[in-house]
Amino acid sequence: MTLFVGAGTVLNVVTVLVGGTVGLLLGARLPERVRLVAMDALGLGTLSIAVLSILDVTSPELAAAVGPGAALVVIGAALLGGILGALLRVEDRLERVGHGLRTLLLRGRDGGTEPGGAAPAGPERGGSEPVGTEPAGPARGGPHGAA
Repeated sequence: MTLFVGAGTVLNVVTVLVGGTVGLLLGARLPERVRLVAMDALGLGTLSIAVLSILDVTSPELAAAVGPGAALVVIGAALLGGILGALLRVEDRLERVGHGLRTLLLRGRDGGTEPGGAAPAGPERGGSEPVGTEPAGPARGGPHGAA
């Protein structure tokens, strides 16, 4: 049963916003081991969904819709989307939006802008990277380098 075109996308956005907000507000109150288990479980669930989606590339329905080169269409779309996203710096922009939302949601809480009221642990406070950023390039564990 389909409610409307794009209902899955709307549901995904709503669940990410709700889950992110709950995690932001409650995450600092949970022990580190609980946070790690939760992240591992979410990562495993995401990986499982990705594997199922990859298996769908071989489905007869997709082959009928796009022809015998269905896998190439999927690979080409992922490649094109990745290149465009890197050129448009989509990840950087989303990080800035996330940081802005975090600051807005945690404003006035214990005098800090980080969960639990801690001051950001950037280079000036003894940390190696500003809080909320990751090193650019393959060192961060992703397939994308700095563009």
